Amino acid sequence: MAIQGRLAAMGKLEIPFGVFTLIYTTQLFFTPIFAAFINKIKFNRWVVLSVILAIITGALTLSSSFGGEPDEAEENYARGAWAALFAALCFSLLLCNIQNVFDSYIFKRTELTTRKPSFASVFEVLIFSSLVATIISIVGLLIAGEQDDLKREMNEFSKGKGSYRMVMVGQAVSWQIYWVGIVGLVFSVSSVLSNVISVITWPIVSVLVVIFFNFMDDDIDVLKGVALITAVLSAVAYFFRLHKENRMAN
Repeated sequence: MAIQGRLAAMGKLEIPFGVFTLIYTTQLFFTPIFAAFINKIKFNRWVVLSVILAIITGALTLSSSFGGEPDEAEENYARGAWAALFAALCFSLLLCNIQNVFDSYIFKRTELTTRKPSFASVFEVLIFSSLVATIISIVGLLIAGEQDDLKREMNEFSKGKGSYRMVMVGQAVSWQIYWVGIVGLVFSVSSVLSNVISVITWPIVSVLVVIFFNFMDDDIDVLKGVALITAVLSAVAYFFRLHKENRMAN
């Protein structure tokens, strides 16, 4: 988790956000492959269709902007592209390994104790993984000497140190909520659906940013509109597959 976050941040800061998005969308190629081998997930046409539509959705988000985008002097396409690609690879591998933890350990443990798996297992996995990721991130930050950069960033924040701290706390809380959703989907359904949902929310977030923050020169264009449509169709395809499975089971 720590490595994936670091690589993703590096990619965003060294290549334009549109390029990063295109490369980062490759996670939807990696996840089904890992899921097939690690989690033994079987695919049908509805899942394949959902993944394809999600890939299109992620690719169409390239028109969005990002406040930390590098200028031409700061761009490093080689390093940024590799960072984005490996971040996508790590994210896919992380999702599949989380599902493997549920399948191989937590679900089997609950079977032995005659208890049904509960959503508390999600928090159990998330707390331990986040704790390890936090320790690794702090150690890495100290080794790299980036604590001075954080102090300078806080001192130069236009709205003051208090607002900077509030922003950081807000980001931390938001990311935890995000990961509860991601891990919860892995727990409830599969790593593939979790990845699909995580990607198809990109255009929704980009539209909300435009609406509520009037971000930079970003606006709601045709690409965002098409991305929203493909996002809905992707979700419908996957949930239709789940609906069919439930009907067959009953």
